[in-house]
Amino acid sequence: MTDQSRKYLQGLKSGDQQILHEIYSAHFPRIKDFVLKNAGSAAEAEDVFQEGIMTLYQMALKPEFVLKSQFFTLLYAICRNWWLRQLRKNKKVTFEDTEILIAEEPKIIEAMAKRARQNLYNEKFKLLGLDCQKLLSLAFGGAGIKEIMQKMQLSSEGYTRKRKFMCKKTLFKLVQEDPRYQELRFDGGTDPI
Repeated sequence: MTDQSRKYLQGLKSGDQQILHEIYSAHFPRIKDFVLKNAGSAAEAEDVFQEGIMTLYQMALKPEFVLKSQFFTLLYAICRNWWLRQLRKNKKVTFEDTEILIAEEPKIIEAMAKRARQNLYNEKFKLLGLDCQKLLSLAFGGAGIKEIMQKMQLSSEGYTRKRKFMCKKTLFKLVQEDPRYQELRFDGGTDPI
């Protein structure tokens, strides 16, 4: 790993705004050029770059992550695969090598799928009532039934379990009803909940 790649990774992990700006200045134009040359717009290029940065960030946070290429090489591969996937999904494929998407960099593809599943989950989570959001946030944060009961001021542990079950059931139903659910579920992933 080069010093530049190391610097970018550390800056990305720490949220260093100066480094993020440097990454954007150095690498966004090439990503934008790729998207524009392949049936995309400038706004779509921004989205692709943002997804690429977030996917790379999530990969870099894992203790087992080791960058085996240049920073831009990995970022470009993530962005390229993300855009190819969007083109394929929207039936706008304009080039012959989209089959490479499936065979190329399985870890990148899984990281992108995981991020897409998390985005779907977050979107549907926001549709729940505030009480369900609070209850599930506590539960997913590791709080036990007694702690949830006390913080939510619920009447009993049994009722708390029932509320938790109903909130999870509602969330799962919202996720399953979304058209993206089947695609994400079979995209190398499992149910998002």
